[in-house]
Amino acid sequence: MSDNFVTVHVKINNTEVVQTVGLSSARTGNPLFFAQEVERAVDVAGRAVGNMVVARFGDHRK
Repeated sequence: MSDNFVTVHVKINNTEVVQTVGLSSARTGNPLFFAQEVERAVDVAGRAVGNMVVARFGDHRK
């Protein structure tokens, strides 16, 4: 994994769900793309955490 990464932690009812996504060093090395790369990694990690939460607790969205 790269030296740069985003980790999303969610704790619900004493169950912790964690997802880490590495950042592309090619994109984080360029200031123009740094924010976009962080945003992408947060989105990917957030979706993964959301899927894990649904798998553990069920999908109660309406």
